[in-house]
Amino acid sequence: MTNRLYNNGLSYKAKIVLIACPLALSVFMAFAFLGDGDVGNHEAFVAVTAREMLNSGNWTVPIYNGQPRLNKTPLCYWLVGFAGKISGQISAFVLRLPSALLAVISAAAILFFVNKWLGLRIAALAVLFWSTSLGFIRYSHTGRPEMALCSFVTIAMLSFYAWTATEARREQIRYMIIFWISFSLAMLAKGPAPILLTVPAIFFYFAVFRKWKKIPKALPIIGTLLFLIIVLPWPIMVALKEPGALNIWKTEFIGRATGHSTTGKPIYYYLGVMFIFFIPWAAFLPLALTSPFFRVWGKKQNTMLYLWLWFVVDIIAMSLCSGKREHYILPAMPALAILTAIIFEDMLFCAKAYTRKFSRNFFLGHLIAALVLVAAGAGWALKTGGVSVLPVTIFSSLAVIMLLIIAFLLRGGLKTAACVCIFATITIVLMVGLMKTVSEHNENYLCRVFSEKVAEKIGENEQLIAYCKIKSGFVYYFGRDVTEISELDKVYDFYARGGWVLAIDEYLEKLKSEGRFKIAILRSDGERAVFNKNADN
Repeated sequence: MTNRLYNNGLSYKAKIVLIACPLALSVFMAFAFLGDGDVGNHEAFVAVTAREMLNSGNWTVPIYNGQPRLNKTPLCYWLVGFAGKISGQISAFVLRLPSALLAVISAAAILFFVNKWLGLRIAALAVLFWSTSLGFIRYSHTGRPEMALCSFVTIAMLSFYAWTATEARREQIRYMIIFWISFSLAMLAKGPAPILLTVPAIFFYFAVFRKWKKIPKALPIIGTLLFLIIVLPWPIMVALKEPGALNIWKTEFIGRATGHSTTGKPIYYYLGVMFIFFIPWAAFLPLALTSPFFRVWGKKQNTMLYLWLWFVVDIIAMSLCSGKREHYILPAMPALAILTAIIFEDMLFCAKAYTRKFSRNFFLGHLIAALVLVAAGAGWALKTGGVSVLPVTIFSSLAVIMLLIIAFLLRGGLKTAACVCIFATITIVLMVGLMKTVSEHNENYLCRVFSEKVAEKIGENEQLIAYCKIKSGFVYYFGRDVTEISELDKVYDFYARGGWVLAIDEYLEKLKSEGRFKIAILRSDGERAVFNKNADN
């Protein structure tokens, strides 16, 4: 390990600052405004399923709206359910709490492992880049399982490289145990995605660096036993209780990879997504993809090549799958953040790989682009409404002032102060500008208002059904199961007996065209309605 080599010039106080400040920022970025914003439909699947676990005491078979939900592995339901058990309810904050905690854990893992290979300064910068990236912020603020998957894959990939980088057998055993446990937990978080996100990159690492002889030292027997002990009990217990589970898993897990469940997205789909996930640092991405091949990096090069393989192979592996979702490549982004930290540190402090002229022009271009984006963002916020002129003006002016200060500090050679100011500015822009100046009156807001209105109107002893389809956000805010019935005659019989019927989108238009259903509650945009023959509008 080379942490002593890179950290020798740092004082004790400097080390404390480089540990505490990045971790504090990651906590702030993950937890700030965590309970704000209404629960979306994808989050609601997790919330409703975890709520059912709490109510029924059945933690084995996930149940959503009265039906087994086996197309996802259960770790996220368990984490949210456990948080709900402690707090007494599953609110928006509680729903997102596991993701925020795991996001911070991923940042701490980066700080710990990168410090061992590249020193504390680069490790701190890597945490700062990861914690201020759009992917980190977006998925630390959602109850979906993406951050759980990302965090455990990140720990697995970091511990694997730590195993390769040390010759001490005790440390090798420790790191490989961490790898196998993390990989297993990643499978429980969102299996079988971790297989594609770890195995191909590790295979190419062995191939490129010709490390095949080290495989017997990777605890293949003990690791496999650990994997089976952690992962197998849940599917076995579910299969015994739900005989149809195997067919569901075959369709959901294998089908998405082989083309039976396609999203119709082109093979280059993730090329744009990786830039979006790395906003506001996307300009570094081309450098990160090319820089590991410079010999000037010396001892850092092997680490950079491993990070490059982690990032690039993951993108390619997911691109070859037929079923594509933007969040599938989130676990590759920490590797990009670490690569960017290495490049940034060289540009600002070392100037070994990049000349000072190149670095100056790069930072100047970045600042100009930032000023343009601030102006465009302010104009967009004012044009779309939902925010007043005064806060947008104050926020934009502050951002411009801070960007000018950064330019002044860089010109004066005050590198550390400029670095601090850069990340402070980004924090303000992302957290205040992105998260607090957008209108709350979106689809999730309308869903909550409508659902709560329906729940208030319908008594606890009365029943609501849905014609054909229902949104999970409605089930979450309504607070009870809503049976879906697709046969129109059965729906009408229920309605004729005084029951309540929910219909959305095209199914609402179908009931309206029937002419025999009376609308009792209509959502403001006209896309949702509840029918009841005895209710007043």
